[in-house]
Amino acid sequence: MKHAVCLIFLVLFSFTPASSMAQGNVSLFENRSSNEVEPINMAKITKIFPQIMHYGYAGKVLVTFDIDLSGVPHNTRILEATRKVIFDGAAEKLVNKFRFEPGHARQAVPYEITFCLKGDRITPVLCDIQFERIGGPADPKVTVYSIPYYNTYAVRKAICGNVVVRFNVDKAGLVQKERIVSSSRPGQFEISLKRSLVRFRFEKGNPQKGIEYKVSFSLPGRCKAP
Repeated sequence: MKHAVCLIFLVLFSFTPASSMAQGNVSLFENRSSNEVEPINMAKITKIFPQIMHYGYAGKVLVTFDIDLSGVPHNTRILEATRKVIFDGAAEKLVNKFRFEPGHARQAVPYEITFCLKGDRITPVLCDIQFERIGGPADPKVTVYSIPYYNTYAVRKAICGNVVVRFNVDKAGLVQKERIVSSSRPGQFEISLKRSLVRFRFEKGNPQKGIEYKVSFSLPGRCKAP
């Protein structure tokens, strides 16, 4: 499973409710393609984010690009995006700053870039938040989702980890009775995850019980999810 680049920015406004969160492309959220390459020196990449993120927007962009023998990406193409007008340009600028190990030319490399929010004020950092459905029925599908923010203390201390959560979905497609099953770093990521689940929307008319996700939080170049 390939890594997602997540940009956390200096929050100038309070966290924004569900109406402003990334809305829906299911394939970006659950059907991730494998990616064998990662940029080098990721921690040194200049952080790029659109100004509209100051108002609480978050989202994902799936791109592909070619890599030449010198390790420089070219021909970036946007495949999918939760909010194209907001994040397309920022995603392309970020890819232009990627540098890979030289000597290995590749074509059409898939990469998912996640623009997410920080729960408190802090200097921007690169992070990686990944979702994986590990239990319960395959349906219903996600139609609207919310990207969790990264805990301030966890960023400062370079803490990474994962949380397993279980919940039901009602007829209206809303998450009900969410429960933390396990957490590798108790007290660090549970609140952020629960707040994001409240903003999730699933297909209506298909209530299900016992849906289970594993959500991984990590900081590329600084720590790895256990």
